[in-house]
Amino acid sequence: MTLDRSIPATKKAFSPKRFSRYQVKIALRNRATFMGVVIVMFFGYMILAAVFSLLLSSVQAGCGNAFRTDRSARDWTAFSRHRVFTSDVSPISFRDPLANTLVLALVTVFFSFLIGVPTPFP
Repeated sequence: MTLDRSIPATKKAFSPKRFSRYQVKIALRNRATFMGVVIVMFFGYMILAAVFSLLLSSVQAGCGNAFRTDRSARDWTAFSRHRVFTSDVSPISFRDPLANTLVLALVTVFFSFLIGVPTPFP
């Protein structure tokens, strides 16, 4: 007697599953699922709020920069970007660390591909 391991004609080998409202309600009854969703929302908000705040403060004149730019605080300005790219300490505080980070990222990606791609395909 042999076992037939083929996929029956009524079932598909792969089909994307759509979740119904009922399945979502059942999943959210599990405390771990509910807590995971709440934690992801909380940390997502905390990270996005910080990034948004930093980006917003980079295009608005702050209290200290209002005097230098002859604008009132919270006016739109490019003073911060101008200082980052053209100041005397810009190579030390921005360009060199950025170049080092990009080189490190490229080397890491290269070696990851070098090790990871041949592994499943010997």
